[in-house]
Amino acid sequence: MADKDASPPRLGIDIGGTKIQFVLLRDGELVAERRVNTPKQIADITNILVDGVTHFRAYFGQIEFIGICAPGSAHPDTNIWRNANILSLNGHDLSSHFSAALGQEIIIENDANCFALSCAHNEHRAPSEMVYALTVGTGLGGGFVKDGQLIKGAGGLAAEAGHVPLSLLPEATSDWPTCYCGQRGCTEQLLSGTGLSQFHARQSQRQRSAIEILADANQQDNAALASLDQFKRSFAHYLATIIQLLDPHRIVIGGGMAAQTALWQEIFAQVEPLCFSKEIKTKFEIVSDSALQAARGAAYLAPNSSYTEQAKIYA
Repeated sequence: MADKDASPPRLGIDIGGTKIQFVLLRDGELVAERRVNTPKQIADITNILVDGVTHFRAYFGQIEFIGICAPGSAHPDTNIWRNANILSLNGHDLSSHFSAALGQEIIIENDANCFALSCAHNEHRAPSEMVYALTVGTGLGGGFVKDGQLIKGAGGLAAEAGHVPLSLLPEATSDWPTCYCGQRGCTEQLLSGTGLSQFHARQSQRQRSAIEILADANQQDNAALASLDQFKRSFAHYLATIIQLLDPHRIVIGGGMAAQTALWQEIFAQVEPLCFSKEIKTKFEIVSDSALQAARGAAYLAPNSSYTEQAKIYA
């Protein structure tokens, strides 16, 4: 039950493609967490959020702040959520919707942005570093932090990693299916777990998950090896493009596919020869539990958060 003398906690929630992660923090320390499967419909997602918040309030009392992160972003003029690969979230004012459902004003932000903040604000890191973070799982998300501040751009679309064209020539991907954003040939259509699975199905006429493709490749399955080779070469070119444009101090990989360490080491090894400078300074890192980190970042979206306080949880 709640400690009457303790300061009220903050709650961060990450709505991911497969899991919803809750983290409860008090004075920068993790107090409790919860993880449940993500349903497809916004009504069911809302019910899970209400159940989770009710649970934490029952055990820990008043929650000072609730921050939520999810794929997609809010339109800067209308506040309507857009570009989420959890399609039922699109077209809603999620800030108002979730605030009403939870009985408390919340702040919602892109999940990769919260992950990037979590990666950037760490007592072991220089505050002037530029950090580009990628979440590679059900989809492909990105966030960019410079001098400790999230860079969102004029329309909130900065570092929208999943919808950069894989090819500058539209005809190169003209036979691909249309992405949910309405375009063809988006990075997310190959450079994600779902994208790899769909690409492999088009090439081999076999429907396999990303994990199954990796397992098949380990058994020297030719179709799986070919699909993985395309994935690795394309991702290396994509990372090289980020370095050419931004030259960040660090590129951090998270998401469900971050657990495939050997795969990423092969990709990282291909990047430097693709860059204009053959001696790049960017460091590559892998974070295994990005949902936890993103939820922690969401908990510190509160307007009065200090980065000194955040350093406790981002280590």
